[in-house]
Amino acid sequence: MSENELKPEEKINFFSHPFLFYPVLLFVFIFAIDKIFFLDKVRDYVKVELTYIYYDVKQDLLKEMISKFGKNAEKKSDKKLVLLMGSSRMLYFKNQEILDFYPDWEVYNLSSAVTTPAYYLYFLERLFEAGVKPDFLVLEADPFQFNANSTTFKKSNLANSFDLRFVLSNAWDLGKENVNYYLGNYFFGVSKNKPYITNVYAHLTSKKFEKADLIKKLTIESLHNDKGNAISPAGGFMEKDFGKLEASSFRTIGWIYPKYSPSEMQFSFYEKILDRVKAEGVPTVVVRPEVSLPLENLLKELNIPAPWWERIRPINQKFGIPIIDMAEVSDYDCNTFADSGHMAVDCYRPFLRFLRMRYSGE
Repeated sequence: MSENELKPEEKINFFSHPFLFYPVLLFVFIFAIDKIFFLDKVRDYVKVELTYIYYDVKQDLLKEMISKFGKNAEKKSDKKLVLLMGSSRMLYFKNQEILDFYPDWEVYNLSSAVTTPAYYLYFLERLFEAGVKPDFLVLEADPFQFNANSTTFKKSNLANSFDLRFVLSNAWDLGKENVNYYLGNYFFGVSKNKPYITNVYAHLTSKKFEKADLIKKLTIESLHNDKGNAISPAGGFMEKDFGKLEASSFRTIGWIYPKYSPSEMQFSFYEKILDRVKAEGVPTVVVRPEVSLPLENLLKELNIPAPWWERIRPINQKFGIPIIDMAEVSDYDCNTFADSGHMAVDCYRPFLRFLRMRYSGE
């Protein structure tokens, strides 16, 4: 028997050969170091934009609603709970105006950038299971939320929303690719907050990031105080240059409507939402906020809205829940925009009045 051959009675195990522990120890060490990238301070350096803040605050507001309106609330508010859920197009209501003009309403706004029906369903499931039933629910629906070829669902909703229970319970609808993406972000910090050196360098050297911490703090405070309603980055600006609206429209198409194809996944989630709110008896209205004329014309040229309306209207009719195109109604008229896809802040007051007129709880 040669020296390199094992004796028959010799067994390889961790006790006789400690070096077998080395790969395990290396994995544990790397896994532990990876957790650093979940820290808020590290995330601030590797992220270029602060979009994730909005998603974080919405989770806080979810807990706040449950504590105030849930089945275990010590003293429930005597105000009517109104819940707004949409994209950034429904994000910029002024909370003080709500308090001034509708003092009997307590409005929470869970809208955030490029949300989808899956995002709505997650929050509604958590609210309903905690015994929270809004007195009035307003949902935004737009073709971009149902685009199978848009990457924004992954980068926004999957990356910043949901919990493990929601993902696993809806794994069949989400599909293998989305589930794997979520799990990668859930377990590994370098996947969720990718450590791009260029971003870190920019934060350390660029003057525009000097006040980033202050901006983040003020944004979080504002979102909490105003119950999810945000301050518009455009302020009171309205775009008056038609050419700039056209240019903005092309950018919007490339961002959220690229290679448009209906998402069966999002339509499935949308139907689940309407089925659930119908079963819970929650008064609900679905709206498609108006976009600028150049963007709407471009969408029509690409034949995006018409097939979407043909698909979505029968779903709403099935559950008896109205869906309203705000560009077509006679009791709302505000034709000013901050960019191609977002109405100017001056439009939010008539928008709110429009919603109030649809509220059946008077």
